[in-house]
Amino acid sequence: MHIESLSFLYKLQVRCANDFGIFNRKFFDMIPRDIAKIEYLPSDNYLKTEIQSSLTFELNTIFRLSN
Repeated sequence: MHIESLSFLYKLQVRCANDFGIFNRKFFDMIPRDIAKIEYLPSDNYLKTEIQSSLTFELNTIFRLSN
C-alpha cells in the first residue's frame, strides 16, 4: 500500500481493523507530498481461514487519537 500526504502528519498510525498482522512501519511522520510504502503481513489465523474477507486499514494521527 502507498500513502501520499497532502500536509504535515505527525505520528501517523496505520492499523488493520479486522486482523492482527505485522506492519513494516506502524508510526511515522510525513511531510507534504511525501509518499510512504507500507507493507503488511497478515496473521496466520487470517491466512488459514477458508473465506478471507478484504482487509480494512485505518489511518490516525496522534492528534486524532488524543482528542
